Amino acid sequence: EFILAHALYKAALFLVAGILDHETGERDTRRLGGLRQDMPITAITATLSGLSMAGIPLTAGFVAKESMYETLLHAPAYGWILLACAVLAGASFAAVAWAVSVKPFHGSRLPIDRHAHDPGSTMFVGPLMLSGLGIAAGTVPSLLLEPHAAASAPAAHHVPHLAAWHGFNLPLLLSAITLALGGVVIWLRHRKAAGDTSSALNKVGTERLYYRAMDLLDRFSTRTANTVQHGLLRIYLFSVLLGAMAILWPLVYRHAAPLGNLITFWAASGAAETRWHEWALLLTMIMAIGATVHARTRLGAVTALGVVGYVIAVIFVLYGAPDLAMTQFVIETLTVILIALSFSHLPPFRDLSPLWVRARDLLFAVTGGVVMTVLTLVALNARKHESVATYYMENSYNLAHGKNVVNVILVDFRGIDTLGEITVLAVAALGAFALLRALPGRKREETP
Repeated sequence: EFILAHALYKAALFLVAGILDHETGERDTRRLGGLRQDMPITAITATLSGLSMAGIPLTAGFVAKESMYETLLHAPAYGWILLACAVLAGASFAAVAWAVSVKPFHGSRLPIDRHAHDPGSTMFVGPLMLSGLGIAAGTVPSLLLEPHAAASAPAAHHVPHLAAWHGFNLPLLLSAITLALGGVVIWLRHRKAAGDTSSALNKVGTERLYYRAMDLLDRFSTRTANTVQHGLLRIYLFSVLLGAMAILWPLVYRHAAPLGNLITFWAASGAAETRWHEWALLLTMIMAIGATVHARTRLGAVTALGVVGYVIAVIFVLYGAPDLAMTQFVIETLTVILIALSFSHLPPFRDLSPLWVRARDLLFAVTGGVVMTVLTLVALNARKHESVATYYMENSYNLAHGKNVVNVILVDFRGIDTLGEITVLAVAALGAFALLRALPGRKREETP
């Protein structure tokens, strides 16, 4: 019944708004007034619809509102919150009904650019019928509202009894409170329109609250952007990795097997039987990382970091992945060369980080390494199915006619992934090329 009542008055008021726009050329109801003499039929239509919207007795809106209050009074826990929201919403509806159906047609006449008059019958018959149905449905609910409610009763498992008068009860009291609150809002709006700057609504009006909220949102967004987008790549990397660890660490801690099981799995896998040259590679990697951290020049830091990559390439060779090792060697070499060539465009290399910043970065790096190590052990220990590596080894030659398993995986079995990676690299290269060409002071060749 609430939906039907809402549809009747809302459709009528929409059509009335169209009539006002068509006849007066004005859409702001604050600039309209005293039109009931020039547009009597439109005024009657708007008034009847406004009465239903406000929930005045003997209207469909009143019956629907009391039915809603009755339902919320018997709602389960926390139903009183919904009831309070419904009362406040009803008060707002009453204030809006006054603004759109009473204010433009009553009171003093306000000047407009056109000579207003009622439209032709083809325009006012529709809204007049809808507003009349709203009054008829509220006067005799059994004609319209109750059949409509009964049609939807199977879904609600309850057939409501609707009437224009149920006596003095709590829903009626709530309706009176709703109308009283709506009257207070209308009074405050009237004081504001009269120029009373002491009106509370001038200070806490919905329009002012909206613009205030938008202003706060704009300032918050600006401050957030200035904080996050500050141009320091080191902080960007720190933030991304910190966020990743904040997400991963609780998941690992919650779902991982006990640490003792992981250590047992690590020892049983044969990883504990590390040979002397593997220890040498690990020691070399640790020394290279230390040299990278303590390097006093960019070239020294890049060279030491390149040693870490070369050690990883040697590990690939030892574990039977020569293709990956060759790729790693090429990438590390090109990275060192390209970074060295970019030194001329960088500011002087100075140690600007205080001790506490370096200690924080060290703690962050160690924590990240621990998280990734534990995550790797968890992933290895959580395997429930046979490794897919066996399938690749058995079918690389038979299905793809390739003896190099790594190449077959990259080109055939996971060709779409490889294509996506190539696309990403190509887009990144195009972006870098465009940025380099846009550098200030770069001379462009003139075409003849």
